[in-house]
Amino acid sequence: MVLPSVAFWVFDRTIRFTKLIRFGFPLATIKVVGEKEDITLKVTIPKPKNWNHFAGSFIWIQFLAPSSWWQSHPFTCIVERQDGDGDREEVIVLYCKVKEGVTEDLYKRLLTTPAKEGKIRVAVEGPYVDACQNFYNHNVTFIAGGSGIPGLYSEAKSLAQTKQRGLSRIIRLFWIVKNYESVGWFKNELASLEDLGVQVTIFVTRYKKVPCGTKEINAIDRLKATLPFVLFIERRPDLEEIINEDVKSPSVGFVACGHPRMVDEVRALVVQSLDLHPGQRLDFYELLQVWS
Repeated sequence: MVLPSVAFWVFDRTIRFTKLIRFGFPLATIKVVGEKEDITLKVTIPKPKNWNHFAGSFIWIQFLAPSSWWQSHPFTCIVERQDGDGDREEVIVLYCKVKEGVTEDLYKRLLTTPAKEGKIRVAVEGPYVDACQNFYNHNVTFIAGGSGIPGLYSEAKSLAQTKQRGLSRIIRLFWIVKNYESVGWFKNELASLEDLGVQVTIFVTRYKKVPCGTKEINAIDRLKATLPFVLFIERRPDLEEIINEDVKSPSVGFVACGHPRMVDEVRALVVQSLDLHPGQRLDFYELLQVWS
């Protein structure tokens, strides 16, 4: 049994190393976005022309610095177009919440630069796709918490762009954030959902009212003006209420990504709804990657 295990391990490592070599080791741009309790790193990586991306997919990335080159971490990725040399080229974008370890080291390094921006060489393996690529539900509801938004945004956008003929599907996206500053770093992506019919609701859980005319109020007003189709609610979400509203549909798919406790609560509520509505199709998916 030892030899087959060793052979499988060698085969797996060979395949993964081959993928790394084929992708190359490009220079990625890293920029600090977000404020206060939601500081995030936006990592932009040049996309090879033969690299296929799928909605909701994730990659394993290594930041090739002396203190972190040996570490590999999973992050959900999205693909955007940005201005290049005479054309709009595609790039791979990651949003990495600053925590302890490599993201904290990168963040501290960027604080010493004028624009809180820098470049670093990276190694990328992937993409890998989670199981919730094919939805066979009448309606789909996405529930994201904090930095869990990129993957669910990507899924919702892809689903809205490929609606099945003759199917009047409702796609809802809920995003739970602590404050309005947490929305700013992802507002451009959210704006792209306006013409696709995705119903977007953002719960701001720690908002404290401030006097009219202040700098903070003006910033919030500008944010809302750029996202006129988004419903902002200044309180914690009632997840049970959201799910009970959706189960009125013949079949619903629920997708959650965020803090494990939030995902656990959504899962438990969906299971509870299955017991209360035995004749309906209720599917649950979760998008969670862990550091390793």
